[in-house]
Amino acid sequence: MKSLKFSNYIEIRKPTYIFIKITSHKSIRNFNSTQIAKMIALTYKTLNRKLYREQKKFIIECNFKISYVIDIVENNANFYFIIPKLLKNQLLEKINEIWSKATVEEVENPFVDIKQDYIYEVRTTKGDALSLTYDKKSNDPLNYILSAMDVMKSEDRVTMITNFMPRSQFGWIEEYNETMEKVKQNKSLEKAIMTPAYILKMTLLGAISILDKVCEILCDFTGSENDDKQSLYSAIIGVLEQQRELSNNTKNKKQALIIPTEIAVLSNKEELCNSMSQSLKVLDEDNEITYRLIKKKINILDYCFNISKNIFSVDEVSNFIKIPGRALLMQHGINHIKIEENNIPVKLQSGTKRLGEATYKGNKISTFLDTEWNSANTSLTCVGGQGAGKTTFLCNYSADCIKANESVIVLDFIKNCELSEDIAKVTPKDRLVKINLAEEKDIQAFSYSEIKIDENMSIYKKLDIASMQSEQLMSLIDAISIGDPLSSSMRRLFNSACIIVGVQGGSSLKNVIDCLESYKKRKIYIDSLSLELKDELEDEINTLKEIDDYDKQGNVVGTKSSKISFILDRVDLLRSNFKLKYMYKANPNNNIDLKKCIDENKVILIQMRDNDFPTKMQKNILVTFWITKVWLASQLRGSEQEKPNRCNFIIDEVFQAPTSLTILEYILVQARKFALKPVLSIHYIRQITNIFEALVTSNGSFMLMKGCTDDDFNYLKNKIENLEYEDLKDMKKYHSMNLISYSEGYASFITKLPKPI
Repeated sequence: MKSLKFSNYIEIRKPTYIFIKITSHKSIRNFNSTQIAKMIALTYKTLNRKLYREQKKFIIECNFKISYVIDIVENNANFYFIIPKLLKNQLLEKINEIWSKATVEEVENPFVDIKQDYIYEVRTTKGDALSLTYDKKSNDPLNYILSAMDVMKSEDRVTMITNFMPRSQFGWIEEYNETMEKVKQNKSLEKAIMTPAYILKMTLLGAISILDKVCEILCDFTGSENDDKQSLYSAIIGVLEQQRELSNNTKNKKQALIIPTEIAVLSNKEELCNSMSQSLKVLDEDNEITYRLIKKKINILDYCFNISKNIFSVDEVSNFIKIPGRALLMQHGINHIKIEENNIPVKLQSGTKRLGEATYKGNKISTFLDTEWNSANTSLTCVGGQGAGKTTFLCNYSADCIKANESVIVLDFIKNCELSEDIAKVTPKDRLVKINLAEEKDIQAFSYSEIKIDENMSIYKKLDIASMQSEQLMSLIDAISIGDPLSSSMRRLFNSACIIVGVQGGSSLKNVIDCLESYKKRKIYIDSLSLELKDELEDEINTLKEIDDYDKQGNVVGTKSSKISFILDRVDLLRSNFKLKYMYKANPNNNIDLKKCIDENKVILIQMRDNDFPTKMQKNILVTFWITKVWLASQLRGSEQEKPNRCNFIIDEVFQAPTSLTILEYILVQARKFALKPVLSIHYIRQITNIFEALVTSNGSFMLMKGCTDDDFNYLKNKIENLEYEDLKDMKKYHSMNLISYSEGYASFITKLPKPI
């Protein structure tokens, strides 16, 4: 004899339940929660689908339920589905369709320690064919359910579990018709629940029915007529049942999908059970809600709680499947998604430059700037108040650039240059170039030494380089503002001197001013030109000769200073400051070669401490000089390489140097093709209104941090998708609303900024 194991041939499969938590969003609407109810109704499996053969084993699937739970504590309310694991994807798809902005996550059983000091069952009083009221546009009964929060104390908890047990729709119409027949015959519609009140009522009606029959017999015996009179039983039933014209909801229930439902309310305080159960009476219509205390305990994972069942239509069920929207969330202070969550494009989910961590549907997603060469070169502007995290972000950004083997230039003139000092700490020593413009050893001449004039260059190339240098020197002289701008004639003179000096390798401002001020040096520069260059620069030479001062014999003996007075006034102003004068007179040969440093992926920190350069004019001149110097180096690199390695140019509070904004406006629309990425930091957008259009039209990215105003948001509103100013206002500290340009357009999302290195 050999025994056979039952489990080898027959397997009884019980559902494994999981807990899905729904965190509401302020923009949630409950208009379509009926769709979730329909999905639940349609999960019913017929007998032939629950009994089947799998390989050599006979499978029997047990019935399953789906529960919706509202769990309220003193300062919060949580919302859960309890579902069979096999239905997870089906339910999540439906939830995401109906409550698209809610966060949905699977959690561990949150009801392990739930208190069951008091348990109420909630049921309808009349036949299941009679309907409760429902309104898709209303938040009832959730409004009333959540009012329990107003009287709760720290240890209080009340939980409503709505247990849905999908069934076959077969036989429902017959059940419905039986109830309708009772309505026609004026019979009692009350459910047979053995409560004292029900027993008393049925006893009374039984006695009245007997009395009615006796009266009828007596009338027949005596020959009295009673045909048109209402029976005593019917009259009393009419009073007790308060029967009236049936609602459309009841009439429509005949053809509706139906779901048997149990409702249990659990709490550590009876008054809370009573309050929550009472709140459901707002649904009374043809049918009515009642409730009572029961003595038994329930297991939240059981298929059936063995309490009173109600058969609801999916429309009625939608009353119980709701999450709070903005008004209720704010009124009761319920935890919710305070800011909009946008999905992150795949291209921004990997890269080298961190933007921070975004949250979408409960998932944490690391976000990055685009790595595609063109998109990665566009500007980035950080906007935010003091303490918003701009400096920390820029330090982290620099560290990421260093890891990516890219060059970084930091123009730091804020306070004690804390930003550049922090960046220096994370920079390898062999890549660090620190220039403190207040230190004698670091003094840099006002010279564009990146320009190298080679004797073997063609005339065209020499003139091209000299023209580039002239543009930068003109920007520099404009930065020394003492009133009216230079006249066109003075600009023509200055440009001529720049070109003639530049083609011969003169790269500093001093060289150009010497050419203008000193007739002797001017003669040397002109005479030193080759015959070919003299021919090409005939107009420039004639222009410079306009300022020659002649004696009676026709000899040049001086310079007509009145013709260049505004230029000299500006230079005198520059020379009146000791440090700037020192730079003006410094030897250009001691300057660092920015172009070479960028090509070697160096980290160049240019420091101008507030105490060393306290005036607006000094900052304006120096910031303008370095911006023009970086731009010239980038142009030179771009002329030699098709796709040079990226240079990240960081300027904190650039608005403090107004002249530089004019130059940046010109640079921004061209910087991308030269692999120069400007990274700017400001307090609010109005500080840079004159370059804002250039930032936008060049496909620049923006990061709006804490402290930004509705004015800042409105500047970018037409490009930001699915986000509102309230999302910006409600952001936590060290978060950023990002408008990021990438190869497929713009993406809008909110991130938690990377932590300090």
